[in-house]
Amino acid sequence: ITVKLPRSVILELNRETKKAYRQNELVITLTKNILRKIDEKNNQGN
Repeated sequence: ITVKLPRSVILELNRETKKAYRQNELVITLTKNILRKIDEKNNQGN
């Protein structure tokens, strides 16, 4: 089924999608940094 959405709705969806992607990137980056720190701590212990 094809639904024609108003341009304003499409723009809003695009904006929200981009925002979600950016937040996702941020979470991934933070997670990687935390894992790296944990890894460094573990290696110091050996």
